[in-house]
This record gives sequence, structure tokens and C-alpha cells, in this order.
Amino acid sequence: MDFTHKPLLRQSLLRVYGLFHGSVALCLIVSFSNFSQQFLHAQELSTLIEGLLARKEALVSGRLEYTYLFGPVDGNTLTTQHKSVYSFVFSGKSWRLKYFLRQTVGDFTATLAATYLFHDGVFVDYAETSQPNGKVRRTAQISSSPDRDLHRPPVFAGSFWWDNATYIEKHRARVRAVGTATIEGVATHVLELSVPKEERFQGFIAINDRLQEGGTLRLYVAPTLGYALPRIEYVAPDGFVAEWFHSEQFQQVAPGIFFPKICHWQHIMLDGGGWFERYEISSLTDVNESIPEEEFVLRLPLGTQVSDYREPTPRFYDITEAINEPPKEPTQPPVSQPRSWRGVYLFLFLAVNVALLALVACILAFRWRKR
Repeated sequence: MDFTHKPLLRQSLLRVYGLFHGSVALCLIVSFSNFSQQFLHAQELSTLIEGLLARKEALVSGRLEYTYLFGPVDGNTLTTQHKSVYSFVFSGKSWRLKYFLRQTVGDFTATLAATYLFHDGVFVDYAETSQPNGKVRRTAQISSSPDRDLHRPPVFAGSFWWDNATYIEKHRARVRAVGTATIEGVATHVLELSVPKEERFQGFIAINDRLQEGGTLRLYVAPTLGYALPRIEYVAPDGFVAEWFHSEQFQQVAPGIFFPKICHWQHIMLDGGGWFERYEISSLTDVNESIPEEEFVLRLPLGTQVSDYREPTPRFYDITEAINEPPKEPTQPPVSQPRSWRGVYLFLFLAVNVALLALVACILAFRWRKR
């Protein structure tokens, strides 16, 4: 064997060895980089999910003034069938909702001023309705819990309209980040969660005929708005957006809490028709501040017809005295009460006997003098 080329062979081996180690190092760097990106991506996704779930519970008290609109959708045409102005005060589980409605039927314009109140386990539905004879009918219905179909104040604006958060929290491992999008000038991260047919009512809560086979829950999360949701979409299996929830004109109402002035829900069915709801918020104040308990006390005026459906026995009555008002100090001395008939009879009996005794005494005295 010729060993004259040993130095050259050694150099070749060292070069191959160096190339091998360089390749291994490069693979390790690329792998670590990919792992780091995946780790950061998973961490960012977890932060987005935690943020949007926390935003749903961010408001615990406040005062809302807003206008509510509702009506059918025909293609791109929205027709308002109902419009009313509301005032809402809430603190924890206690709340009071007021609204005023005016409606003309023929030559008569009826007005309705209603107050809904829930506090300390008691729900009151109070209404003042104008009558054609010029009078006002006052009614109050009392129960232990609010009606399920009661109007919903937009405390949820900028977050989930329904309880989709429970479904997301339960299936957060299936949530995926699919990109970014700009909604009304706001940068958002787009998250998606597939909703199987058998889970459609848990994932979408309220569905139409386009979502009977399930679909995709799509969320647009805005970290710069405290993880609010400027847009939510219910996407049908064919990719059509069957329902969408849109919020805009966000303002900071408390540290880290942004609330929209407009929120809108709309759904489109297979025949092209549908419905919409729209909230136009004029003010939100006293966010997460203390609300006096007097705000949740309702004083029923005289003449109110009360229907109390609480268990064990329903009661129906009219308020004929100010039972809700504190007792007042008397301004005049109390008037003496009339005596009972028994006292009158006793007085007459004594008077007659005294008269008889006096008569007998007079007769005896007269006879004694004659003697």
C-alpha cells in the first residue's frame, strides 16, 4: 500500500468530518428555531384565548343608555319593525331595566313605560299603559326569576353575545390561529374552532338552517382593545357566513376595558331571508363602580294591580295604600274612636236607674212633708 498520500487522505477526512458536524449543527439550529416558533405560537394562542375569555367577564357593574332595533332581512335590505330606548343599571346579579314605547293604532296613540327589576331573588315586571279613556293602567307581576325571552341589554357588546365561551374553554385544544385581519381599522388575530354536527347547539347556541350540519366558529380577537371581539362569524360547511356579530367605534370605559358604541347581529337563511338586531349605545358610565342598593328598589304606586306568582300560593291584589312608604308622623291629634254599643247600653242603663232613684226620692220626700 502506498502511504505517500496519507496527508491528503487525512485532510479529506477532516473536511468530511467538518461538513458532517456543520450539517448536524445547522439541523439542530433549524430544529430549535422551528421548536421556538411553535412554542411562541402556542404561547401567543394561549394568551389570546385567555384574553378573550377574561374579556367576557370584565364588566360587573355600570349604567347603560341605548337604543334597540330589530327586524327582518331580505337580501341587503333591513327593515326595522321595533325600535325603543332603554336604560339599564346593573351590579353583580342585581339589575333594573327601563324602557319607553309609543305605538299608534288607528286614532289612538298608546304609550308603555315598563320597568323590569331583579334583586335578591325577586323579579318584578311593572308597566304603565295609557288607555283610550285617558287613564293609566298600572300592573306588576312578581316571580322568582326573569322570563327567558326577556330583552337582553348589551352588556355583552364587544364580546360573545351568547355563551360560546363555555364551548371554547372546553375545547381550547382544538382552537387554531389562521392569520390576521383588519376590522374597521383594528388589527385582529383570527381564530377558528370546528364545530361538529352533534355539537352545533353547544358551539353556536343559536343556529339557522345553514348550520344544521355544524360548521366553524371564527373569532377576530383585538389585543389592542383588551382582547375584545370586533367580529364573530358562524361559518357554514360550504364557507358561507350564516351568522355574524359585529362591533365598532370602541372607546375605553375603564382601565383595559374597551366598549363599542354599535353592535349588530345578523343571520341569513337558505332562502335569503333572515333577521337582525342592533344596539346603538349612547352612554356607559360607572363601569365596575359601586351602585347604590336604592337603584334596585321599586316602589309601586297606589292603584297598581299586582299578580304575585311566587310559591307556595299565587296572590292577586290591588295596592290601596302606600305600603311601600315609611310611616309618617301624625300632624294632628288622633281623633277619639266611637264607643261600642255595649258601652252605650251600659250608660243608658245607669242613667235610667239614677233617674228612677231620684223620682222615688222625690215621692218619699213629698209624702213626708204632708205629714
